[in-house]
Amino acid sequence: MTARHRVALVILGFLAACSGSTGATTTSNDSDTTGTQGPTSSVAEPTTTVGATTTTVGATTTTATGPESSLEAPLEVGRTAVVGEWRLRVVSVSADGTEAVMTENEFNDPPGEGKQFFIANVEATYTGDESSTFWIDMSLKAVGDSNVAYEAFEASCGVIPEDINSSGETFPGGTINGNVCWSVNNADAASLVMIAEETLSFDGSRQFLSLDPTATPVEDTTSVEGGGNSAPSVPIGTSSSVGIWDITVVSVTPDGTDAVMSANEFNDPPGEGEQFFMANLGATFTGDESSTFWIDMSLKALGESNVAYEAFEASCGVIPDDINDAGETFPGGAVSGNVCWRIRSDDAASLVMIAEESFTLEGTRVFFSLTG
Repeated sequence: MTARHRVALVILGFLAACSGSTGATTTSNDSDTTGTQGPTSSVAEPTTTVGATTTTVGATTTTATGPESSLEAPLEVGRTAVVGEWRLRVVSVSADGTEAVMTENEFNDPPGEGKQFFIANVEATYTGDESSTFWIDMSLKAVGDSNVAYEAFEASCGVIPEDINSSGETFPGGTINGNVCWSVNNADAASLVMIAEETLSFDGSRQFLSLDPTATPVEDTTSVEGGGNSAPSVPIGTSSSVGIWDITVVSVTPDGTDAVMSANEFNDPPGEGEQFFMANLGATFTGDESSTFWIDMSLKALGESNVAYEAFEASCGVIPDDINDAGETFPGGAVSGNVCWRIRSDDAASLVMIAEESFTLEGTRVFFSLTG
């Protein structure tokens, strides 16, 4: 189960608990820069600290005050808005993205009669103190002259190219970019406005961003400046406890592309500016009964971009000696094997592995160095 699925279960439980009370009605168009902080992540001190190194994992930032907006006066295309702990802007729009969506996945259904797929490319930077995930924090909908909003699920386009909701956990100063898409009435396409608001905030704060397909985007940026925020990382070759497992990064292969491509002829090669980064792990089970490594453990990677590479979204495909193929393990049993992430090449020199238990809400995690 990925981090996304785990948090989704928590959110669904929260919403179910609140279903008996009346939700807040949004009546204000004013921008509010104080939002509910996203999921937090604390760093667990390594049990083995000899020769520990320090790895910079983010930037300390301060949430800026954004411009005000309203449905009648939305921010120009390209202009940056502040919503909670995120700065976001619409980079570009494609009023009729039907061909792009249908090409992305052969099982997508075409838009219904009188409808079209409207795509907006969005850039977002996280400005909080800990870390969070965009799709968990942010609700994006669109509304046109019909004055009836297009919601994320009800107006879904299906599987879309470069979905921003596939972005991984984002740390302070990290910037993501991707698309959102709504199936809209043809008559609304020229007048759409995007409404951005925090998913779990009830203070009524929201921002309105123009989706005018004829507008020339304003030159702007969501990036922020800030100092380094460091956390201890366990050196290669040193063991540390993560829950009921003792884990060691034995070795790394910064560019494992040849090994991965040789493992399975159906693997797709990394994209331009990307590479397959492989780490060999050893893990010993220290629990009282038995368990399975891949069920217990969530492993992701993080570099200077401050956007985590998640297990599935950044998968390399079929890899040699996959540690997730290890079977049920009993007390004292040791397993070993590889993990792999498809990363941006400019992150390779700064990569760390984040290991945490899959089924815990305590937020404990350990950072392992993936550089020499």
